[in-house]
Amino acid sequence: ASRENMPNVQDILLYEVFTKYCNFGVRHGSVPDASPRRNSLTTPLMDGMKFAKLIREAGLLDDVITLIEVDILFSRVK
Repeated sequence: ASRENMPNVQDILLYEVFTKYCNFGVRHGSVPDASPRRNSLTTPLMDGMKFAKLIREAGLLDDVITLIEVDILFSRVK
């Protein structure tokens, strides 16, 4: 495999954080294992509530970026 197709460390760490937030509140074993090597059919999905949790816990909320703005953004993009 060429090095161009290999994920870098930042991509792997970002994917791990994304997966943890997607699986938040889901019982262990009820969701297929999601790893960067799996196909898109097993990639976890994030809902609006989990996206808002990620944004809040990342410290990205302020007077301009509110939970309402985050909810609107998510509903436009999904």
